[in-house]
Amino acid sequence: MINHLAGDSMIPREPKNKLKVPKRYKQKIGMLIKNHKLNSTDFSWSFLESDNTPDSLIEKLTYQPSEYYFIFDVWGTEIEGSYSPAKAKIFENYQSADMEDVLNHVFLWLAAISNEISSKDPWDELTKYQIPENVELSKEVLNTSFNTRERDQLVNGIRDVQKYLNQHIKQTSEQSEYVRERLDYLVESLDNLGRRNWYDICVSVLMHISMNLVLTPQNILAVWNILRESLQGIIHLIP
Repeated sequence: MINHLAGDSMIPREPKNKLKVPKRYKQKIGMLIKNHKLNSTDFSWSFLESDNTPDSLIEKLTYQPSEYYFIFDVWGTEIEGSYSPAKAKIFENYQSADMEDVLNHVFLWLAAISNEISSKDPWDELTKYQIPENVELSKEVLNTSFNTRERDQLVNGIRDVQKYLNQHIKQTSEQSEYVRERLDYLVESLDNLGRRNWYDICVSVLMHISMNLVLTPQNILAVWNILRESLQGIIHLIP
């Protein structure tokens, strides 16, 4: 491929035909961008090789803070291409007979961009509900079973968490049932899991309860402190 291109570079090429989006439609696209409360300076136009029309360049509109794009290609008398993002899809292909119809797809594309940038990243949201990052198990904690005293101590701690949530957090009947089932699962797991495995499950359960109830950081810390107190003498945490 490299040799072929090197040899090709010695052959004079005819200028490629540029299939441009008419200015009046670029102006309409600019208005659509404004209507979606997006910044026009974040969009840029560029040329790329057409997939459909030989020896031709077509235009691509890119939302620069990301890799979102809208491609205006031509196939015979049809305008076709693709764009990303799309509603409930990563990308969408389109084919239209005229530019007015293409503007409808541009509208949907801009709406999808607006939705993307205004939506909170679920992975970022997850971090709000995690146990403090500087808490970890001591390496001295073995994955051994709990004895009767330890089990009773942890059961009391779990019930104290449930009591705190019932007293301080407004819940729907569905949320209350969810919390009860998850905490009951923690109690049942005390008989089946070693302490290291149980601790991992416990952290996961607390995180999901926090998400389900949309707890504030203060509430999460209060729940964690209740449970941490019940872990004393059973599971050594660092720090």
